Amino acid sequence: MIVLIVGHRGTGKTSWLRALKEALPDRRYFDLDTVIEQATGKTVAEIFAADGEQTFRQLEVSHLEALVRKYQDNPPDTFIAVGAGYGSYPPEGVHTIWLRRPSDESGRIFRNRPRLTQMRSSYDEYHYHYGDRDQRYAEWADEIFDRQEGLDELLHQGDQLFWEVETPHVGGVLTVMPEFLRSEDAAHWYLQKRLKWPDVMFELREDLINGEQLQWACEVIPYERRIASLRLSNQVSLARSTAGIWDWALELGMPPEGEDPPIISQHERGDQSLDAVLEQFTEVGKKWRLSVLKMAVEVNSFEELEEGHQWWSLDPHRRVFLPRSKDGRWKWYRQLMGKKMVYGFWREGRGSAPDQPSLSDWLSVPDSWKSFAAVIGKPIRHSWTPVEQAAFFAERNMPIVAIEMDEDELTQESLDFLRELGLRAAAITSPLKNQIHSLVYDRSPSAESLGSANTLALRADNKWMVDNTDLEGIKVQLQGLPEGVSVAVWGGGGTKGALRDVIPHARFFSARSGEERAGPGPEGFLPDVVIWAVGRNRQATSVWPPGEWQPKLVIDLNYTADSPGLEYAERVGAEYESGVAMFRTQADFQRKFWQSQGL
Repeated sequence: MIVLIVGHRGTGKTSWLRALKEALPDRRYFDLDTVIEQATGKTVAEIFAADGEQTFRQLEVSHLEALVRKYQDNPPDTFIAVGAGYGSYPPEGVHTIWLRRPSDESGRIFRNRPRLTQMRSSYDEYHYHYGDRDQRYAEWADEIFDRQEGLDELLHQGDQLFWEVETPHVGGVLTVMPEFLRSEDAAHWYLQKRLKWPDVMFELREDLINGEQLQWACEVIPYERRIASLRLSNQVSLARSTAGIWDWALELGMPPEGEDPPIISQHERGDQSLDAVLEQFTEVGKKWRLSVLKMAVEVNSFEELEEGHQWWSLDPHRRVFLPRSKDGRWKWYRQLMGKKMVYGFWREGRGSAPDQPSLSDWLSVPDSWKSFAAVIGKPIRHSWTPVEQAAFFAERNMPIVAIEMDEDELTQESLDFLRELGLRAAAITSPLKNQIHSLVYDRSPSAESLGSANTLALRADNKWMVDNTDLEGIKVQLQGLPEGVSVAVWGGGGTKGALRDVIPHARFFSARSGEERAGPGPEGFLPDVVIWAVGRNRQATSVWPPGEWQPKLVIDLNYTADSPGLEYAERVGAEYESGVAMFRTQADFQRKFWQSQGL
């Protein structure tokens, strides 16, 4: 089989190939860019510069077709990663996998790859191409695989399951999406592979798949492993003939008299309060006593999330709570609690709701967890912390999830709720470092002196304690800073205190206004080095440094590929250092702190 790996720039297609090769050395692996460079004796950038993009695209097609002809009927499997801009339809007979990251939509900046337009930055260029490419990959994909942020050279449990390196327990319910059932052969191949995954149930929704696709699915999936969900019609006879377990949506009205649906679900709440919806739903349960009640409405706040959780916990063997949102902010809750509910749903690709955890997310949570860890902040989808700290917490049978939270949502009440759920440790990111410091009074000397915190732990006496590892991270990040150079810090947020300790001679500027924080210094200040401390989420309300600044070096405290610090370095032609060293050092000291608190 020829496996074609597609995806956006920076998704990690090449590094995934290396990881697969390490685990499955008996297969063949090709990076199409490398194949072209070896054949032409030119780098991709040189081909773009000398011959233009059209010539390169023609080379992509001809070399890919040559590889397919050579290896299509020649075992073993052959994996080929193609560039993000590959525009021709995949050759006939290949199996296409779309490799995705949660940060794909955020955008990425590349200083070492050919530019395709004359746009001011590669960040703008990425977004210019994003929509068309995303649609193209969706049309091509036979399978979609989501990888976690920060996972590069290693294989996650999901990767191992995908390629049958190992077969961990999976369980849960996979909502079958129509894009994987484009033909009878495609449907059979896709579903037969997943039937090998232990204890997976398959949800067949009449509002997602058509009658022909339903027939194909039923030809493969055993009756007892199907869940039929009625969302558009009241055809109970169809549901009964499709699956032993069927789900009646209350949007269709009350279940027919004499029928006891195995599942009764609600997905809309109108303008009612969640409390009223839950009360009415509970009354339904009194009439249909044999049914599992599945509440899957939109949840608008942490207070409502707690309401729904308390409702579920009163009868966990007969209730399911699946909070929904427009942006997937409750995925962490469903990732954790799905393992404890009668039915927990996970997705492949886009799934039926953004709050459904991906396969990788689902497998990262052990079946029998009692406590968990988290990274808390906003934005959070880019965070490497769940992968960076996974091994540490896995030794303690603790999953680690990413919880999105605004400053006004981080309160004593929300902390109490997270503790009730099982939170025992957390990394705290901007903009919550000052807020957590003000909420928790037991502080390490570092957190006390810096006035902010980035690490949270629950002590044995059930009280929170905070620490700040920014100082250690910044020391490592700036250890190579040349002596005697002029330094400007742009932004800072919760890291200002640590930066002042490490580089007291630096001048600090507000990214929001561009003004110097300590009052204007001498005129004509032109820094040699700019330390960038503004995330992408703040850039829309920030300004860029003065145009006359032409620093030789930009040191970014961010490590994400969409960082405006990387974009600024590109704009001014400066050397660039990402904040990876700072992140890794912070993470190491966080582990030491958590250990010191009994974890």
